[in-house]
Amino acid sequence: MVSRRRTTPSPLPSPAKTSIRSVLRDSHSWLNVVILAIGLWFAIVQTGRIRESLDASTWLGITTQMMDLDRAFIEKPHLQRYFFSGVDIRPTDKDYPEAYAQANLMLDFMESEISLGRYVNSKSYGPEAWAAWYEYQFTSSPILCAVMRDNAPFYGPRLQRSAKSHCGKPMKVRPSAPR
Repeated sequence: MVSRRRTTPSPLPSPAKTSIRSVLRDSHSWLNVVILAIGLWFAIVQTGRIRESLDASTWLGITTQMMDLDRAFIEKPHLQRYFFSGVDIRPTDKDYPEAYAQANLMLDFMESEISLGRYVNSKSYGPEAWAAWYEYQFTSSPILCAVMRDNAPFYGPRLQRSAKSHCGKPMKVRPSAPR
């Protein structure tokens, strides 16, 4: 008959009994600490680079939309006076459908900038610059204010507040604004 001998495993040292010094004395542990430190440094650097990349990507989206808006005014210069010179337009005017569509495009861009702009760490265009641009747009364009009033529920509270505080105020005319 084969004897089965029971062996009891040797007890593991409890974490309370293991001192940090004894762990750090082991060269293998030092290597782990160095590798951990390098990994942590690498993660911090990469996080910063990812943030920069996201900023650039978001800013590219905003500037692409801005260029599309500018392109629309270049392709239809007759609409500029309704957005930059305070000229009002009536629903019976032949340009009204185009101006209304352009106002929708501009409001959509504004809402997009509000939504995305908070993710951009831009030194060129801060919140003050955008607020001044919104003020200029709303004081210079009766059609923009009319379209905003018609579609306010479709836009966020920040854009609604900007429109409410600036629509109907005296226009801030640029010297080069088309008439």
